Amino acid sequence: ILRKSSYLENLPIISLEPNFKSIYDLRRGAKDGNLCTIETAIEVLSISGDEKHSQVIYDFYNLFLKSYKAGLSGHKLITSNNN
Repeated sequence: ILRKSSYLENLPIISLEPNFKSIYDLRRGAKDGNLCTIETAIEVLSISGDEKHSQVIYDFYNLFLKSYKAGLSGHKLITSNNN
């Protein structure tokens, strides 16, 4: 995408070396060491020192995964907040 979109060519490029395994398992074929887009955003926020927003996004991401899987299996999602 970076090489094909001129409006993105001036964006900085960083390399990530996460110390965790992706929990995104909704699509097959992901290789160890790969992160999905939202996990990448969470990691960028974390390494830039924005732990608060990193954690908020992670919590919503985790809720999304649980909700999606519950819906697929026909189960009701039960949360600790009763929401």
